[in-house]
Amino acid sequence: MEDEAAVVDWKGLVEEFGIRANARTSVWRWMKAGTFPRIINPEKPRNAHPLWLRREIRQHFTSRN
Repeated sequence: MEDEAAVVDWKGLVEEFGIRANARTSVWRWMKAGTFPRIINPEKPRNAHPLWLRREIRQHFTSRN
């Protein structure tokens, strides 16, 4: 069973979920449109690494297939 609090960063999106490394702008656009899971650390400083819940990303890609 996957840890409910497991997180993934940009590197994880690329390595685990196959998102292109140069798709960051697209990911931000998808989040704004509500078609991609939101980051879980929006209150962090502007230059902090964004983090997503791994289960939400996995559910997102599972529901698209």
